[in-house]
Amino acid sequence: MTKKKKLALVLFGGGARSAYQAGVLRSWQDLFTKDKRIDILYGVSAGTINTVKLAEYADNLAEGIEEMNELWSNLHTHEIFDSNLRSVVSNIFNLTRSSRKNRNDHESSIHKAILSTNPFYQFLLKHFDIGEIHHQLNKNPDQSLAINCFDYSTMKNITFFQGSDECKEWNTPSRTGRKTIINTKHIMASCAIPFIFPTINIDGGYYGDGSLRNIAPLAPAIKLGAERILCINLKDVHLESRKDIAPTLGNVAEAIFESSFMDSIDYDTQVLDKINRLSVHSEASIEGSKVIDLCVIKSKLHFGKIAQKHQGKFPKSVRYLLGGWMSPALISYLMFDGSYCNELMDQGFRDGHLYRDTVQEWLE
Repeated sequence: MTKKKKLALVLFGGGARSAYQAGVLRSWQDLFTKDKRIDILYGVSAGTINTVKLAEYADNLAEGIEEMNELWSNLHTHEIFDSNLRSVVSNIFNLTRSSRKNRNDHESSIHKAILSTNPFYQFLLKHFDIGEIHHQLNKNPDQSLAINCFDYSTMKNITFFQGSDECKEWNTPSRTGRKTIINTKHIMASCAIPFIFPTINIDGGYYGDGSLRNIAPLAPAIKLGAERILCINLKDVHLESRKDIAPTLGNVAEAIFESSFMDSIDYDTQVLDKINRLSVHSEASIEGSKVIDLCVIKSKLHFGKIAQKHQGKFPKSVRYLLGGWMSPALISYLMFDGSYCNELMDQGFRDGHLYRDTVQEWLE
């Protein structure tokens, strides 16, 4: 009997766009019977929210998917960040003031940001049972949970992971893998969008969004033993624009966000595809190399256009203070509101059905 290949689910970041992933997973919900499991759950940035919820329900993924969809459906921005006008003004003032001073203490601007995520911390405590996650990982020693972050002290990408004893730590010039006990701080750090959300102190070091400098986002899943990778990309589909109009601040910020969150995913999937073809067809393939099956679910949504429909639900204080920076595409990252999220989940549900056959085959 052929040994079942290790399956990894990789959920990349995109802020509130991650609600789309919940919809995709809901379309496969009936496939996740109690005997069907995912060996490696790997989250990057806001994709970590969905990954950790699945880890909490590792014995019953269908129930975890139900819970995940419920969370996104009833979400409000005030549960993720503090949009009170006085709070936002104070944060911007402190960020500007501290950036003018050359100092490297705990008041340094590196861990300040425009928006406070204290509400997000309370949200995680309320809706995520970290103790149950540890229980599930201890009960299922062949499974692993991994969360990607960016280490500001080493300027390297770091993957915190917990689970299988077979998984060993790694250290390369561009990334590190560290075995640890996952907690709420790891989730918050991975979701800490640069400048927008504050970095998080973990064991004396400051960590931020897992998408930063993540030039090979599939590599940690492979390091953890993945032989099949199922991932959901949240890249925006851009519409044609007039070339004679100069880009706004929002357009420039959008380009920076897209390059940080999305471009490396496309590149890495192309690289893996080439390596797979070489492994199969080249006589000079490296001994011991293996083909990694890859299935990438790509949305066909213009997230910015959808966010624009719901922008009345976006905090006016943030829109007013950030002005031209807040393009529809940027709002699509921060629109943590149920009305917007439900539309993304509905589209994800429809798109997910296109991949059901592959998912069903890989779960067997």
